[in-house]
Amino acid sequence: EGSGFKEFKGEVLINAPLEKVDAIIQDATGYTSWMSDCLEAAILEEKSPTHLIYYQATKAPWPVSNRDMVLDVTVTKTPDKIVRKMRHSVHAKKPVRSGYVRVPKLDGEWIELRKGEQTYVIYRVKMDMGGSLPASVANTTATKIPYETMLGLRRVATTGK
Repeated sequence: EGSGFKEFKGEVLINAPLEKVDAIIQDATGYTSWMSDCLEAAILEEKSPTHLIYYQATKAPWPVSNRDMVLDVTVTKTPDKIVRKMRHSVHAKKPVRSGYVRVPKLDGEWIELRKGEQTYVIYRVKMDMGGSLPASVANTTATKIPYETMLGLRRVATTGK
């Protein structure tokens, strides 16, 4: 509400245990192999095992500038559920890069649920892409990103590739 940008959500049932899926989501350096349009990702700081600062750079459709973001991530774990809440942040290790637009607002989460030997994953993000990008253009990726990301996550979790 109050924004022209659409929130997106992807859901997938993966034929892999929760611990395996979680290890993939936790490993930011692997995001480029399965997350839609991810150009770069890293953990900037581990404040604690349940509080991390991530950096991510994302490819934008031509002629729009690529985006990058610093994310403050908090993790809550129970034996059958893991929740990673993300929100935009700033960090001295990652000032705004030339040629990129810093995402000024982001709220999202990864929810992983144990379903026997399978894992049900929900990925939800609402963001303002920043810059002069019209919401109507940004919203064209609102179905592509979660769909391709969920397919990539399932592929890596089940095949290792």
